[in-house]
Amino acid sequence: MRETSDFSYVERAGKILDTILRADASHYEARRLRNEVDLHRHNFDAVVASAQALSKIAPGDPANWAALGDALMEKGEYERAAEAYDKMLALAPGPASYNRAAWYRFVTGDPEGSIEAMRKAVSAGGFAGEKAAWCLAELGAIQFKTGRMDEARRSYEAALRAFPGYHPAHAGMGRVLAAVSAFIGVHQRPS
Repeated sequence: MRETSDFSYVERAGKILDTILRADASHYEARRLRNEVDLHRHNFDAVVASAQALSKIAPGDPANWAALGDALMEKGEYERAAEAYDKMLALAPGPASYNRAAWYRFVTGDPEGSIEAMRKAVSAGGFAGEKAAWCLAELGAIQFKTGRMDEARRSYEAALRAFPGYHPAHAGMGRVLAAVSAFIGVHQRPS
């Protein structure tokens, strides 16, 4: 869905999971994947309840802590989200964990820590294509929001090299170019 922006993928996945869970309501993997679908559907209360239950069944599964942290972030429960993300990061340091740590730090007012964590996500590697482009575009977005236009441009360019035609990177590059153009225009106007 992230590659195409076609939400019907989420709906189709949800229907498959419904079928599995009707046959076996305790099916662990289907319950875990249901959280991903429910996050996209913004069913955050359901995700919190499910992720908490699943984390008791499998406390070593970082996906449960990720889903819990994501849902708590969306609900504005930042301290609880930090606890979930800390557990996820301890279990699985890597791009997905660093990315979430970056978003948490940005939202809670730590832009420098956010950029540092997002750079870790990018440098952790182990992924290519859209996933790499997504991390690079997210880094570019944080850099843009903190006024680092040259760094943001480079991150968006790297995202486009990783996944040519990636629309979030094109959109980010457009924002950078518009901001730089507006800045130049303001400073070239006669007094």
